[in-house]
Amino acid sequence: MKSLLVISAACIAVIGAAGAFTVYQNGTARAEDSSELLRKADEFRREGNLEMADEFIIEAAKKMETNGRAWFQAGLVYHYDKEFREARECFEKSLNLGYSPTLSYYNIGCGYALLNEHDKALTFLEKAVAAGFRDRGQLTSDHDLKTLRSLPRYVKLVDSLTNPLEGNHKAQMIDMLVGSWDVFEMPGNRWSGGMDFQRMLDGYGIEYHWTNYSGSHTSGMFLFDSSTGAWNQLLGTEKGAFISRSSVESEDQLIFEGTRRMPDGLVFNEKITWVAQEDGSILQELESHSSDSSSPVKTRTVKLVPQAHGQFGELTITIEGLED
Repeated sequence: MKSLLVISAACIAVIGAAGAFTVYQNGTARAEDSSELLRKADEFRREGNLEMADEFIIEAAKKMETNGRAWFQAGLVYHYDKEFREARECFEKSLNLGYSPTLSYYNIGCGYALLNEHDKALTFLEKAVAAGFRDRGQLTSDHDLKTLRSLPRYVKLVDSLTNPLEGNHKAQMIDMLVGSWDVFEMPGNRWSGGMDFQRMLDGYGIEYHWTNYSGSHTSGMFLFDSSTGAWNQLLGTEKGAFISRSSVESEDQLIFEGTRRMPDGLVFNEKITWVAQEDGSILQELESHSSDSSSPVKTRTVKLVPQAHGQFGELTITIEGLED
C-alpha cells in the first residue's frame, strides 16, 4: 500500500479530539479509540480525502479484529490498489466473521480474475451465487471479469441467474435498487453513508443493509407477495424502531407507504419514493409525519450513486431524530 502522506515533522496531530489521532512519518494513522477509526474514515471520505480515508480503514481493520465491516472495507481498499493477495486475506476475514458473504466471495473472485487465475475466480463466483448473489447485470458487465466471458463455466453461471419475476412489471421495478450505493444528501451533495440491496429467495426477496456516516446500522428485507403483486418492506434499527411499508401502484416510480414504530410508542406515517435517473443514479425522497398529525410533513431527499463491487454499507436518512 502506497504511503499516503509526506511529512517532514516527527509527527502531527490529525483533525479530531486532541491526542486521539496521530499521523507518523510513514503516513500511518493511529488512534487511541479504535472505534473512532471508521468514523474518521467516513469523515475524510466526505471531505474528498480518499487516500486518508483508505489509511484509516486499513488501521481500523488491524485494531478491530472482530469487525467484519472493517475487514470488508479494507479488502476493497487493497483491491482498488491492485494488491489482490492482501485484499483476499481481508475478504476471507470478513467471511469468517459472517459479514456480507455474497460480496466477499464475489470480490475474491474478481481478484483472481484480474490475476488470470480463472478456475479460482469461477469457484469463488459460484460460491457467491450459492450464498445468494443474484445480480446478473453486475456479473455480465463487471470489467474485472472480462477475461472470463468466453469460458463455458462462466456462461453457465450467468445462465443460472434467471429472474423468476421476469416480465412482471410491478415486481421488476424494484430491480433498480439491487446493488451497492453511496448516498449523498440533497441539496449539498454531502456523503452520508452507503446502502446495499441483494436478491435472495430466488428473486422473491431482497436483503437490505445500511450503515450511516456515524456507524449506525439498519437491516431488513423486501418480500414479494405473489397473491397481491406487492412488495413488503420490513426493517429494524439497532435502536429498536420497526418500519413496515408496502409498495403502491405507479408506472414510473417505486413507491412504498407504511409506518415507523418507535420504542417509546410514537408512530409515524411514511412514504418513500425512488426515481431512476438517466445517469444511473437514483433519487430517494422520504416523507414522514406523526400518525396523529401533530407534526408537519418532513421531507428528506438523497441521491444514490452506484459503488464499484459494493462497498458494503447502507443509507441513513434522519428526520427529527429518526434514522432510515
